[in-house]
Amino acid sequence: MEHKVLHRFIDLTCDQLFFRVKQIIFIILPILSLLWGCSKVERPHVVRGAFYYWRSSFEFTSKQRDYLDSLHVKRLYVKFFDVDWNPNSRVAQPIASIEFKDTIPQNMTVVPTVFITNRTLQHLTPRTVLELASNVVRKLKGTIAVDRMPDVREVQIDCDWTATTKDTYFRLLQTLKDILRGDSIQLSATVRLHQLTYKRTVGIPPIDRGVLMFYNMGDVDKPGTKNSILDVDIGRYYLERSGNYPVHLDIVLPLFRWGVHLRESKVVDLIHGMGESDMSDGESFQVIEKDLYRVIRSRYVCSTYVYKDDILRLEQVSIGQLSQAVELLKDHIKADTLIVAFYHLDTNTPERFHYENLRDLLASFRR
Repeated sequence: MEHKVLHRFIDLTCDQLFFRVKQIIFIILPILSLLWGCSKVERPHVVRGAFYYWRSSFEFTSKQRDYLDSLHVKRLYVKFFDVDWNPNSRVAQPIASIEFKDTIPQNMTVVPTVFITNRTLQHLTPRTVLELASNVVRKLKGTIAVDRMPDVREVQIDCDWTATTKDTYFRLLQTLKDILRGDSIQLSATVRLHQLTYKRTVGIPPIDRGVLMFYNMGDVDKPGTKNSILDVDIGRYYLERSGNYPVHLDIVLPLFRWGVHLRESKVVDLIHGMGESDMSDGESFQVIEKDLYRVIRSRYVCSTYVYKDDILRLEQVSIGQLSQAVELLKDHIKADTLIVAFYHLDTNTPERFHYENLRDLLASFRR
């Protein structure tokens, strides 16, 4: 009898223990799954390609059209004009307005983009913020109407704001956002790496969505800088310290190149579009090392006059560097849909970057 009771007690205890273990497993498994899901960055389900168009006149060649068609690009961020402070009239005014010599393709979504200088923000008052916002929207709508563009549903502002100008800039953005909302137009803005990482200091703009400019991350003024346009190690430094950003961010990757013009170890100018072929004249340029040249005979380079003994540093990006950037960015993206834009669509972009290479970069974001 005692043995039967003992066996029943053991059986009961085992059954209870098994039941408890099952309960614990059912509780722990969802928690582990949740923790795993939090630590694992989900790849975007939809990745759309886009381009920036940052020229003073809109002239679309058939080669550019075919190029965008090959990449299935249906979105263009077009700079309509800049806004800068006029010290003589003491007003913020639009400059460098684009001239449309060709029509926008009907199947293309256009995002009008406005660049605003930081010094403009330094001179604005609450009253002039409202005036500027109204003037910007009025000029945008006028350009859209005259050039009969496809339905515009987003406007973008590009500005390298700082901690001292954030209040004025955010007031301007909020005013623009309120005005555009009446026409069901969203407001987006560019976000630079330092603005992403030091968001507690420079603040988070009141926008519907942002675009992370993953370039211009090095110190162009330092003579020892190799490439200020794209340095993956510097990009990693910023991203690893950025944390979560409360606004959806798309990505912009660089395709441009320039020459850094130095004289007596100081930057004189940036020569946009400069390439290796511009320094191929051995009688005018001496190769110091890769991408670094000494001027040995004064002459023009891409419409910029350089003097004997000036130094020219070529800065550009390769597909290999862009691939490294994509692999880094993939680990920091949390979005169902993602727009990956390239800056910018120039006349020689199709030759310098084959569409298959850029197509593979876009596909990499999904893997």
